[in-house]
Amino acid sequence: YCGEPFDNDGSMVASIVKNLKRVMAAEYSRELSAKIYRAQIQQACLGFKQGGPVPYGIRRFLVSHDGTPRLFLGPGDRKGLKSDRVVFMPGPDEELKIVRRIFRMFLAQKQSIANIAKTLNDEKIPSTDGDLWRWGRVKGVLRNELMTGYYVFNRTNHKMKNPVRRNPPDLWVRTRVMEPIIEPKTFARVQREFSLGRVFALRDPDMIRNLKCLLREKKKLSQAIINNCPYTPSAHAYWVHFGSLQAAYKAAGFICPPTGQRGKYYSDDDLLDGIRRLHAKFGYITIALIDKDRHLPNHKLFIKRFGSVVNAYGLAGFPTTTSESISAARQRTAARRRNAHAARPTASSE
Repeated sequence: YCGEPFDNDGSMVASIVKNLKRVMAAEYSRELSAKIYRAQIQQACLGFKQGGPVPYGIRRFLVSHDGTPRLFLGPGDRKGLKSDRVVFMPGPDEELKIVRRIFRMFLAQKQSIANIAKTLNDEKIPSTDGDLWRWGRVKGVLRNELMTGYYVFNRTNHKMKNPVRRNPPDLWVRTRVMEPIIEPKTFARVQREFSLGRVFALRDPDMIRNLKCLLREKKKLSQAIINNCPYTPSAHAYWVHFGSLQAAYKAAGFICPPTGQRGKYYSDDDLLDGIRRLHAKFGYITIALIDKDRHLPNHKLFIKRFGSVVNAYGLAGFPTTTSESISAARQRTAARRRNAHAARPTASSE
């Protein structure tokens, strides 16, 4: 559609041809999507990985088109040939011991997912890619059927950028790909615990309390900071519970800076001190000076934080009423004129 030339001069014929081309392009996309879907189902039935992250304790192994072993793939590695395939393999023994321990802590010791993550982090046990353990990573180990040796594919449907929908179980592809790490009976007991609700579901007050603790510790909040914190749920969990990360930030008392200033959080005192600093330097304060200063955010953040820039001036101890502003402007003008007159060279007398 993008490569095929046609006249787009605004005429009726051009409009008809353009819409016809669009329909043809959309139909081609639908046909290509169906072909890829059938190919993915076929490859999943053969036990080949079809994308997505792997849980802790599992490794990706590269094989050729005829099944000849090649090498293990590290984090971020991809296959080099289209004909190669990726299969699942159990990870190192020390990781398999941690996986079995997680199941014991959840079943036998009745620990919550958050407590399991905290225990592993306190013992300095690295998670996937050497990162910290978080709520979602522990749950991923407890819920993934790869722990029983089965690869399950086609649980959800996300074709043509439509909203993600869950497929019925009869459409799932379940293939045995390796020896089990966890006994199937143990895995089934864990899933029964999840179905009965003993998963210590996240509660909004607890999530906000943890977010406030993180804000006091880091002085700011972001998606990366939340995901790297061991005692808070993932940023996606906050998005699901509160509708957006900004809503969660607001509930925790954090006001997200505007776009372009997200790398730094400015407290109210920081903003007011910046106004005082500019006034001490120039003798007056304006929106232009605020926007020009590289140590301060855009004036829109002042409006968002204090209601208006004038209110911010008042909180910083400077004139806020119209008459006071006019009087201050006149004083500045008179001062500039006096300075200019003093700096003007005097004519030499003959």
